Parts: sequence; structure tokens; C-alpha cells
Amino acid sequence: MRNCLINQKNPQEFLVYHLLKDACSVAIDFAGINNQMRYAQEVADLIFKNNGHQLYFFDYAMGKYEGYRYTSIYNRNLAANKVSTGDDIHLILRYYNNRGFNINANDIQMGSLASLFLSSTIWAFVYSAYTEIPKGGFLVHAPVWRGWRLPDLNFYMTSQGLSFQVVTGYQFNKN
Repeated sequence: MRNCLINQKNPQEFLVYHLLKDACSVAIDFAGINNQMRYAQEVADLIFKNNGHQLYFFDYAMGKYEGYRYTSIYNRNLAANKVSTGDDIHLILRYYNNRGFNINANDIQMGSLASLFLSSTIWAFVYSAYTEIPKGGFLVHAPVWRGWRLPDLNFYMTSQGLSFQVVTGYQFNKN
């Protein structure tokens, strides 16, 4: 649609549009999964600052798991020959392939699962479920050892490939 609005006599506008079109499109494709991961990290930050509730588990776990879920649907559709050219994962993989990155759906799945199972917050939920729920409590305590926040691993898709972010910190006082 935007292509129709471009003045074809202005080659600079035409060139800029076609250069940015791909970058903007892929940023939108990345946004869904990346935003879920960012939200999961906000839940972990909230627990670090104020402790949390067991009900946060679903938001946290689904945020970390979303990349795996998206690519599982993509792989299922691929096996059934039903992949749409507008599918986010298809567009992301095509973007990476066009830039010479050797990234496939399994890489995205493994990154998502690594961020889930290698983050201390998921284990804080498990530990709190084991220790708090039998006593009638639902509090989740931050995964801290001697003032150090145990690390959380986040997984993101960027224009330069797949990346991990490690989040940790030190708490000087309780406030």
C-alpha cells in the first residue's frame, strides 16, 4: 500500500523505502516473541524487588516458552505443507537466511528452552511451590545468595542473529 504512495520519480525515497521495508517488517516479526521474553524478565525483576506470588508463574513461564511454542506450530504446519508465507517464524527464518545466518526453527526452540530452564527465577517458583504451598502460602522469594541475585537468562532475536542476555545484580540492603 505504501509503495503506491511513493513518488516513483524520486529515486532516493524509493531506495530508502525498500531498504527500510525489510528491517521494519522483521522488527515487527521479532516483536511478539521478544516482548513475551521482556515481560517474563519484568516478572523476575518484580520478584527480585518485592517477592512475588505463585500466580505469576504462568506469565513468567509462558513468556520464556513462547519462542518454543511459535516454532512448534511452524514445524507442525511445515510438516503438513501448510506454512503461510506470512507466518512470523517463516519470515524470521527467511530474513536470517537472506543475510547468511545459519539459523533454523530448532535454534529458536533451544534458545527459548534454555532461557526457561537456565533461569534462576523458574527454580525459585518450583522451590516456593514445594516449601510455601504446603504451609498455605503463595509467596515466591527472589533467588538470592549472599546478596547476589542468581542469574536469569533471556533469549532474543535481533537483526544480527539470536542473542542471550544474562541478568544478575547485587542487593546492598533490603530497601
